[in-house]
Amino acid sequence: MVNPSPTYEEVIIFSKEISKAHSPLVIYEEIGFSAKGRPIPLLTITEPSISLKNKKVFLLTGGVDGNEEVGRAVNLGFAKWLMQPENRHYLKTQLFLIAPVCNPDGAIENLPNNLGNGSGLH
Repeated sequence: MVNPSPTYEEVIIFSKEISKAHSPLVIYEEIGFSAKGRPIPLLTITEPSISLKNKKVFLLTGGVDGNEEVGRAVNLGFAKWLMQPENRHYLKTQLFLIAPVCNPDGAIENLPNNLGNGSGLH
């Protein structure tokens, strides 16, 4: 079960663990850094033995607002769901890009009604 309000640290741990457990179907990488230097994670999920040429791309983002815990949870839950044996057939026709927390600074500095990022921008 995925924590319904995962912290930034929990997102990073989960992302690395699912990547390690399901390599080469899941790849963890950092696609950039927040204003305060925190990594922004990305999970790339697909069947690597099948060419990307005819696959559709599915992008899912979460944690854009600092107080958006449910978005982080949905992203992690979806990644976990894709790894269930009965759902892996989707990996043959689609490339899933999952960015579970796009605003690490906002997630860590989660104050009531915090919608901003590490630069103080909404």
